[in-house]
Amino acid sequence: MHAVVKARSARAVQTKRNLKKEREQLLAKLQEINSAMEKAGADGKRSE
Repeated sequence: MHAVVKARSARAVQTKRNLKKEREQLLAKLQEINSAMEKAGADGKRSE
């Protein structure tokens, strides 16, 4: 098992790191969108 991990190329490691970073950015954006939707929903309920 360890031999497989060591056999990873630097490019594969960099790609994985980039994908993790992109995933974190997308999750943060999703959280912002969800927050804005909740706020808009709460505002809409108050005005009724």
